[in-house]
Amino acid sequence: MSMYELETQTLEITEQTNVADSIVLLVNSLDCLNKKSYDINLVGASMYNWVVRACPSKPVLANFSEDQDLLSTIKPLLKNSEYTLVLYSDTPLITASGVNQILEFAKNKNLSVCRLARGWVFKTEYIKNAQTIYALNTYDVCANEMFVANSTENLIKATNILQARINKYHINNGVNILCPNNTYIECGVAIESGATIEPFAKLCGTTTIAKNCKICAYCEITDSKIDQDVIIKSGSKIASSAVLNNAIIGNNCIVINKSVVGEDSIVSANSLLDGSTTMQGAKIQTSCTLINTKVANNVTIGSCSKCVGTTVLDVKIGANATVGECCTIMGGVYLKADYTLPEGTVLNKKD
Repeated sequence: MSMYELETQTLEITEQTNVADSIVLLVNSLDCLNKKSYDINLVGASMYNWVVRACPSKPVLANFSEDQDLLSTIKPLLKNSEYTLVLYSDTPLITASGVNQILEFAKNKNLSVCRLARGWVFKTEYIKNAQTIYALNTYDVCANEMFVANSTENLIKATNILQARINKYHINNGVNILCPNNTYIECGVAIESGATIEPFAKLCGTTTIAKNCKICAYCEITDSKIDQDVIIKSGSKIASSAVLNNAIIGNNCIVINKSVVGEDSIVSANSLLDGSTTMQGAKIQTSCTLINTKVANNVTIGSCSKCVGTTVLDVKIGANATVGECCTIMGGVYLKADYTLPEGTVLNKKD
């Protein structure tokens, strides 16, 4: 389970208890960016989504600027829970446990208005009828989680802290992250126990890594499925693809565009798979290019060969076939099962 799934599950459970209604104020704290600062991606989620996940109920989102009147902004958004929590989108370090601590503090103190370092807790009935907000004190409960990411320097700090939390989550779940300070894992990534992640790896999007996999240094994997006992060697990039059980991807390979590497297959160094599929036991030797190619069971493709299909005319290679080194096979060609293509051969559809 990814950290994202865990936090979403927690939100669903706490929402059922109706602990408090939540409002998240969307503030644009940085004018130097090409987008609203609350929509900046921090380790796989927008800044405001980190705040949303910490809320005890699905929050109402409202645009807000510091010169607006807070009371007139939130009054139309109030619901019927005993308490209303108001948070700001520029505090991405707030956690669900921190919010629970804040709410317990307000309840135990019986506060109608609890002003936080960055945020508020109100008794809902009180604030519905209030004409102004009186808050003589600012309470420092969970002040460390109210860190405001309102500068590029603070964005970097927040990103580093969030990354450290994500890595710690996976380490606690039995993942071997060899150098946490130099490993980038986004919050939507799910990694099973026993997997090993080497330094400078980058795991993004909705990637899933099964148990006993080895992701070597400088690999980049995005929105992909990596099954059990797979090895992805150094410098390889996998995107929107799947690598099935016991497969090996060599150094500096690229596997993209809904490619599938079958069970027990080997894709050797410097090869490209783009929109291509290999079935079980395929052996793709060094520096091969496979574009829109379907490779059946136990096929061997020699070094430096190219299979260049299109979305309309793909290349098909039958089971147990062998393609010699430095061959070129163009779209529309079907190489029959058990056939051996001599090295250096060029095949077009008409051949």
